[in-house]
Amino acid sequence: MNVINLPSRMIMGTLIRQICNTVFYKYSQDFSDSMIINIFLLDSSVKKYNHFEDVESWEEKTRYLLNMLDMNCKLQINHSISYYKSSEVKKAKENVIHNTNIPLQFKTFTAKKKNKICFWRYDKNNLSYIRKDVMAHEVYGKHHIYTQEEWCKLYEYLNLRFDVVELEYRTPIREVYYHLSTSEFCIGYGGMYHNLCTSLNVPFISLLNTKYYTEEHLKLSNPKEYHCNPTIQEITNDLYFDCLIDNARIALGDHNNAS
Repeated sequence: MNVINLPSRMIMGTLIRQICNTVFYKYSQDFSDSMIINIFLLDSSVKKYNHFEDVESWEEKTRYLLNMLDMNCKLQINHSISYYKSSEVKKAKENVIHNTNIPLQFKTFTAKKKNKICFWRYDKNNLSYIRKDVMAHEVYGKHHIYTQEEWCKLYEYLNLRFDVVELEYRTPIREVYYHLSTSEFCIGYGGMYHNLCTSLNVPFISLLNTKYYTEEHLKLSNPKEYHCNPTIQEITNDLYFDCLIDNARIALGDHNNAS
């Protein structure tokens, strides 16, 4: 039986990219039939991201995603809250696997639905009204940032062409998993569910519209993700958008469905 101690912040990208990735990597090394996973939630993260209106707890999200990993293994998952400078967290950080040559794989159980896509927008995430400065129409480095009005225009454009399912941070993880699994492709800002998309073999168009995406960050990103930074005028042009879809499919390795 393997025992893994891991630290975590209450951020979906961290859960998928670090926790799920590490557990799947450890499993692929010896194919153990059982694992104990001790997750230390950082106390500052709990204070910052817990919301009384959330329909499911962070523990529920974690358990669901870990149990949806493509593994034949019984999991015992334990959560506790710990100070981020504690000795147990420092030791747990050493166990985190960020990048491996073993692709993260989740179970898939549904067929794609024609013309269905998933979309998440930066102005509706759980920090957007706190970080109002990020919504300003500015350029950080080379990255154009959409205003709230532009996000609305993009949503309206997508609705004219596709059956759009809009996801948010508070969408229950089971719904997220189902909708991503059954979508032809997904589009959104560079964060949240992009790692889950590629692990479910779903093309993902990552819009680089936050100041937190640096050139160094891109070098470390999943090569199966397609990153771009179009203006709202470009992305709402049919020919341009069709090229984005093709590029996302090619990045994922799906050359057959690219036009």
